[in-house]
Amino acid sequence: MRWLCTGAILLWALSAWAEVPRMGVAVGTVTMEGKQWQRISFRPDIPIGPFGVALDIELFLDQKGNISKRGWDFSTGQATRETIFRKIYYVRYGRQGKPVFMKLGALDDVTLGYGLIVDGYTNALEYPSVKRIGFQGDVRLGGGLRLQWVVNDLDDAFTGGPWFAARASAPLLGKLRVGGTLAMDINQFAGLKDRDGDDVPDALDPFPDDGTAWTNTDADSDFPDEIPDYKVVKGDTVWVDTLDINGDNIYDRGEYRNLRGPEPFKKSENKDRITVVGVDLGYPILEGPVKLELYGQAAKFLMVEDGGGWGFAA
Repeated sequence: MRWLCTGAILLWALSAWAEVPRMGVAVGTVTMEGKQWQRISFRPDIPIGPFGVALDIELFLDQKGNISKRGWDFSTGQATRETIFRKIYYVRYGRQGKPVFMKLGALDDVTLGYGLIVDGYTNALEYPSVKRIGFQGDVRLGGGLRLQWVVNDLDDAFTGGPWFAARASAPLLGKLRVGGTLAMDINQFAGLKDRDGDDVPDALDPFPDDGTAWTNTDADSDFPDEIPDYKVVKGDTVWVDTLDINGDNIYDRGEYRNLRGPEPFKKSENKDRITVVGVDLGYPILEGPVKLELYGQAAKFLMVEDGGGWGFAA
């Protein structure tokens, strides 16, 4: 009885915070195992007190209307956990425009300030094949101070290559507000795909599906120039020194002993940081249901070899 009463009280408390659920729908085409499927995704935003959870209820239909079981595997405990996790699109606290708003997961439309640096950003362009866990915040503090931030993927923060941006704004004189924005990509190379995990991007890896090999001499599989290619296994050059491919009675190792391919490009050894800073001024003319604001903003790239560009808008 005690648990029943406690549950009733919790439901009553949550109902005091209740909001109207919202629904989004996404439709697209995906390729799975060489077959085209229509993907229909229903995304209800379910309020739970001050919190909210957006689900991604997806269905895959083929040309005959058959529904795939993809994403609905409850055969084992691990499969069940993965299925449930896949259904969570984002988790939030509050809503946009409230004193405190935070979101964790998919970010669909993020703008900081007047949008010169960050405007309509999303981390879900490759969703659902790539699921990023972004972090967005918008907090309004006392004295008119407002803080905003966005991190594209928390997983990147642990691999040394996150993209993030932050903005602070405050009253300057009367209704006139001033703001400052910083956006930084710690390592632009960190976003390059590397499906075999050997630290060499797929676009530069002659063996993108082999994590123990990442370079050869000319990438032509020894033909037609009969120059033997080689693989690098665990950092060591491997040569087959008993072959005589071109039949000149000279072992290929001796014939091509000075032949080496270039060192492969590795993400961990190459970093390319880019930073943008900006300032803005804004003055509201109309406030309420209809808003009108005068503003000006400027931004500049930092730490760029050619000095970096700059721009402004009003």
